Amino acid sequence: MNYVHMLNPGKNIVEMNGQLLRQIANYQILYSACCKDLGLLRGKIGISLFFFHYAHFCGDSLYSDYANELIGDVYDDIRIDTPWGIRNGLLGIGWGLEYFMQKGFVECGSNDILTELDNKIMERDLRRVKDYSFDTGIEGLAWYVLIRLLSSKRYLQKPFDKMYLDDLRGVCENVPNKVCHPGISLLLDYLVGKQIDDWYLVVLGKITSQRTGGEKKEALLWVEGLKYLLR
Repeated sequence: MNYVHMLNPGKNIVEMNGQLLRQIANYQILYSACCKDLGLLRGKIGISLFFFHYAHFCGDSLYSDYANELIGDVYDDIRIDTPWGIRNGLLGIGWGLEYFMQKGFVECGSNDILTELDNKIMERDLRRVKDYSFDTGIEGLAWYVLIRLLSSKRYLQKPFDKMYLDDLRGVCENVPNKVCHPGISLLLDYLVGKQIDDWYLVVLGKITSQRTGGEKKEALLWVEGLKYLLR
């Protein structure tokens, strides 16, 4: 089957049906076995996101089981040199795992892994970071910290210490053009006690609006499938 035509921007996404989603799922099972990217936007955590939502859509636990296998692969493949950013690194892995827990896709035992990620992420001196982008910089960090803080009521101890949060707040307050960085603005609002609603929709929108780069278009079919499932 020619999968490339599925990504034709002229094709109405509403036309996607259960059969097409199943074809995407079957292709991704084959593709993900050789996927080297662990991350949220183009890697195994993102593919897991598709499979969890697809399992809920079709009522078949086979696909959620496969998503859990992919997460196990991610655990095994995290290295000391794994990138930091939300696009293909620790922040995206952590954001995805926390999202999965909040949605009830995985057990809360995953928090042990997240605690390790928190500690690793806090090793970076934020005052030296000049990258404010979503993919690799401070905005991606803001989204991760926000999702972790919003889940902290489940835990006896907050995921980040006061010194780290103070440093992050100072960096975020000095970011120019905050309107271009909604994650930074929302984190600052949360830190001063404002109510945050539907925060995760922005990140899901970032995932489903991405375009292919050097990858084959077929490799990101799960993004089109996820876009339909989140409607």
